[in-house]
Amino acid sequence: MKDFEVQIAFGLSDRDKGLYDKYGVPAVEFANDGEYLPAIKLMDKVLSQSPNAEFALVLKANYLSNHIGDTLSFGESRGDVEATEEKTRKAKDNYTECIVLLTKAIKINPKNKGAKDLKKHIQSTSLKAIEDLLKTISKTKKDVAKRGNKGLEVNLICPYCEAQNIHEIKKSLEEYECPKCHKVFRSFVGEVRGVRGLGGYVAHEVVIRLKKIEGGEDIISYFSSYQGIELRSGDMIAIEYKKGLFGGYGNKPHLITNFSIGRSFSKI
Repeated sequence: MKDFEVQIAFGLSDRDKGLYDKYGVPAVEFANDGEYLPAIKLMDKVLSQSPNAEFALVLKANYLSNHIGDTLSFGESRGDVEATEEKTRKAKDNYTECIVLLTKAIKINPKNKGAKDLKKHIQSTSLKAIEDLLKTISKTKKDVAKRGNKGLEVNLICPYCEAQNIHEIKKSLEEYECPKCHKVFRSFVGEVRGVRGLGGYVAHEVVIRLKKIEGGEDIISYFSSYQGIELRSGDMIAIEYKKGLFGGYGNKPHLITNFSIGRSFSKI
């Protein structure tokens, strides 16, 4: 959907008329088909040759604002605050460029009503909406930071003595010392995003995709000959590992706890 419909009008000098015929006409055709990027590139060619070409200043601003309106989507980055902020800041930069272009065009031709209307719309509506969104993102980041500093409290089971103790989790993958047996174990706490290979008694690979507490995702994989572990997308789980004979951790967990259903599984 176009960001704003405006009646575009501009004056053409003899030199600019030649540039319009060469670049402006195909740019208009691109824009009519919704192909704003190639239209913008053609206007950049005009401005590289004639920086004060009124038609190129106005058309580029119009095409750029429409391109932002057509492409500003957060579907893929929904839930990813950093990615959403990056897209929003880029949109703000592009709208700011539109205002600069239109301001220059209006200075060249103070009677250009279309340029004035588009500039007013971008400043009062489009840019304002983007700035409001950036404020919301900033507040969200602060809230996430506060939650991150506080940490998530979960009841971890020691894979050695099976004692249960509350631990504050700030990062998904950490080492913990059991307060009862004083042995150190490793735990990965996260939200299940996807899982495959849970069934069957024949040795098979189990793959668990997890959303980390601090952001991002990770994959846990191991070979198993058991079935019966219950994990679904959205479940919050803890995967516990014992230390091996030489002090390291293997790929295979010793215990998986599904907090969402209140069950632990030791046959891994």
